[in-house]
This record gives sequence, structure tokens and C-alpha cells, in this order.
Amino acid sequence: MRTPAIFAGDKEGELFLVWENVSADLPFQTILERIKGAHARQTELKSRLLGRVFSHTGQESAEKCGEFLAEMIPFLGDEARVRDEKAYLRVWNRLRKLDPKDKTGWVRRFTLGDGAQFVKQAAVFALQDNASEGLGFLAAERAKPSEHLSIQQRQALDMAAFTLYRKDESKREEALALLRKVCAEGYATPWGVAAMGWLASYGNPPLSVPYGWHPGDLQRGTFKMKVKIGVREAFPEAGRYEVSFAHVGFGGVRFDTLELFEGGESLLLAKNPVVSADGLTTTFTFDFHPEYGDMVTSFAVTGFSDAGGGASSGSIHVSRVGLRTRKSIVPEPAL
Repeated sequence: MRTPAIFAGDKEGELFLVWENVSADLPFQTILERIKGAHARQTELKSRLLGRVFSHTGQESAEKCGEFLAEMIPFLGDEARVRDEKAYLRVWNRLRKLDPKDKTGWVRRFTLGDGAQFVKQAAVFALQDNASEGLGFLAAERAKPSEHLSIQQRQALDMAAFTLYRKDESKREEALALLRKVCAEGYATPWGVAAMGWLASYGNPPLSVPYGWHPGDLQRGTFKMKVKIGVREAFPEAGRYEVSFAHVGFGGVRFDTLELFEGGESLLLAKNPVVSADGLTTTFTFDFHPEYGDMVTSFAVTGFSDAGGGASSGSIHVSRVGLRTRKSIVPEPAL
């Protein structure tokens, strides 16, 4: 059972936390701690970034306005909620007043959305067989301040260029390079997923495949989570692989074992993962030597989650980090 969302605001009526899909069995203390943490973060940001904004003018104050708004995005969900729902309208209006020509690029960041307009415009040029004008359009966009663009917006510019190149056989390598660049910037974004699909269609699938989990997917207490794969490219051949689990949230999650399956048959069991210094990322490293025809169709991870961890979300990355070595070959059975 879930509640739709928790909206928390300060005495001035400004939101400092939008928490969606909250598990109904979370202890009140856990919810309260997260709200307090978000409020403390908002207070610190206001003190550090907005303290002198409303008594000073110039580029420096505009930069602080933009930086503050960007820092609030993870707490409120997206740029539109920060900008449009009057959460920080006074800061947004101050930014536009201080920087009417958007020399900082912050206004552009908050009005582009996911950058889909770049790809749509490039598609129009591609349909008109007018790649040169399309590339001119993209060059003009790239010439604008871009330091503060989000990952998705940067990816959209590259996907727009790919849209112009993809039907030109002489530009095949440039097109593939753009797709790989988009994947390198972030697999789990909509543009990253699109780039992976295009790479696979060209027979050049990426060597890292993303998955993830959402609040409620991890059972509170001892859990076993199974993830379906269904694409051979996740573990294409013998080699050394890393599977990492990075969780986001205030609770605790521990990952103990990872097991690969083909159907109901176990292919490999990995233990003793490495946990990052901040405790948020757990990585299993192992050598995988499939028999001919083996295909990993799923993997299962076991571990332990507290109440807050059960409400966490996270990403899973499968990466090939090395070729098969002599040590990774299945040892011969002892006589």
C-alpha cells in the first residue's frame, strides 16, 4: 500500500521536498528524518546561495540564483516543478531580471525540458534532405551557453546530430560515435535507452546494460530480487564482468550474493562484493565462461533492507571490464 506523495513546505510556502510513491509501512520516524534532512538542505542552500542575491545585482548573483534552483531539482522532482509551481518563483523572476539575455545559460537550462525539440527539429531537416542546414542549426545551439545544461539536454543535442547522420552511409562511424557518447553520458535516461536501441539495431550493442529498481521492489528485511534480462548483449561472451548496484534513498540496503540464470538453471554464483566508501554502491566482479549457446536470461541478488531501504530506488549496471584470461577458464576437475 502506498500514499501518492508527501509535499513538505517551509513557513514561506516554498516546497523543499516532494516525495512520491511513499510506502505506507514506513515508520513515522523514517519519514520525519527524511523531511528534516530535506529542510536542513534547503536552509543551507538558502543561506549559502541566496543570502546576498536580493541585495546585489550582476552575473554573480544570477549564477547563485541558477545554482540554487538546480540544487532543488532532486528534492522537487524536475525543472518544471521548481520553475512553474511557484515554489521558488521569486528566485526564478530574479534570475531573469539579473540576466535578461541569459549570458549564464541558466534560463535556457530551465526552459528546454528534456531537449526533445532539438531532435524534432533535426528530424524535419532530415526529412527534407537538408542536413547542412540542420547541422548549422545545431552549431548555433551549441554556441549558446551550455555549461549548465542537464545530461538529458546534452544527450538530446547529440541525438539530434545522429538523426541528421543516420541515413548517410558515409557518416556511419560519426553516427555510431554519437550514440556511444550518449550512452557514456547516461544509460538510464530516455535518450540513453534510445541510443542503446539504435546501437543494437546497427549490430553494435553497448557493453553495459542498465537496469534498476523502484520503491517497494526490495522486500523489507531479507530479500531476493530477480531481474529479467532477455538480451544476449548483457553477457555476450566469456570475460570479466562487473555488476554494480547503486541505491538512492535514506535507508540501508546490503547486497550479499548475485546469481546468473538461464531459465531455471544456475550458471554462476558471485559473492564477496565490494562496497563503495559512501556505502551507496555495491559491485560484484567475476569471470564468466558460458558454454556454447548459454544465454543469461535473468539474475538474482540477495541481501537485507531496512524500512527506509525498502522505499529506496536504484540503478543496476552490467559492464564487461576485461577479456577472458587463462585464470577465467573453467578449471579441469581433479582426478
